[in-house]
Amino acid sequence: MSDFLLGIIEGFYGKPWSWAARESTARWLPTAGLDAYIYAPKSDAHLRARWRADWPAAEYAALQSLANTCRASSVRFGVGLSPIETRDFSNNSADQQALKQKLALIAALKPATIAILFDDIAGSGVDAAQQIAITRIAQAQCPDARIIVCPSYYSHDPRLTEVFGPMPAGYLADLGKGLDSSVDVFWTGQKVCSASYTVHEFEQIAEVLQRAPVLWDNYPVNDGKLTSPFLHIKPFTNRPAGLRKVLRGHLANPMNQPMLSRLPLATLASCYEKTVNPVLCDNPALLECLQADVGLFQEVGLEGLNDAQRNELVKRYEAFKGEPQAEEVLAWLAGEYRFDPGCLTG
Repeated sequence: MSDFLLGIIEGFYGKPWSWAARESTARWLPTAGLDAYIYAPKSDAHLRARWRADWPAAEYAALQSLANTCRASSVRFGVGLSPIETRDFSNNSADQQALKQKLALIAALKPATIAILFDDIAGSGVDAAQQIAITRIAQAQCPDARIIVCPSYYSHDPRLTEVFGPMPAGYLADLGKGLDSSVDVFWTGQKVCSASYTVHEFEQIAEVLQRAPVLWDNYPVNDGKLTSPFLHIKPFTNRPAGLRKVLRGHLANPMNQPMLSRLPLATLASCYEKTVNPVLCDNPALLECLQADVGLFQEVGLEGLNDAQRNELVKRYEAFKGEPQAEEVLAWLAGEYRFDPGCLTG
């Protein structure tokens, strides 16, 4: 495989995917020209608030099954860990030992990639030196995995300053200088949810980070307060093929709706001039309806629908009950994908 990662990072807040949907997605990704899947849902407390605790046996078994499915599908499997509320990482400290134990569990899954995520952690002091120390522990514990770090400030978006306060002076430069050259770093662009990207902006941040970044693309994700009323099913645009020369990878954060996410994800590889023809929907009539209603889903949104529009959509998609994408539309219309206030940047 190429060193360039192209795929998804399941990194959203709100209603999680089912394990069946995850495995189905892992099998589908190669048909869309995608080869990477990082498991990092914000809903998995054992990756965030309860990271020190082991996963329950059933959840760990499901995670192992997902890892196996990815490998069988030639998809690079990864796990994203957020060691929040850390205190002391000196030698043999309780936090260091807890981190090593958790990383041992993750390493047993034989991931190709491990992401150490310092993003969106409320009330946590931003300390580049400590984040570098944590990353070095991950490298030592998981020498066979590719390590990607998400900084606490992963964009120049003023929204991050509003929520988390000013970025410490020199933070990104210190992180770039201190991390081993083999470690990758995530960057979302000029905004948390960027509508477009340019080669030049990534050349600029590469100078600060002392490495080409991995693009964490927050499209088509819809977990924020402003985005959760919408279904983002339009193709990727404004991602020029030239980005391939200035990035180490491109991972898209999908929607809370796994099957509907396939419509935009199917177009990601084409940004890099790869020709693919994945199955978007098993029912051509349903796909025709989805494409016809894209304006209502992505531009009008749930809160903008009038009663007549809502009733017509319910009637239309109830005709396809049992079809996964239709069920996701109906659940969205019923308000089952409400905004998760845990999404601090939403």
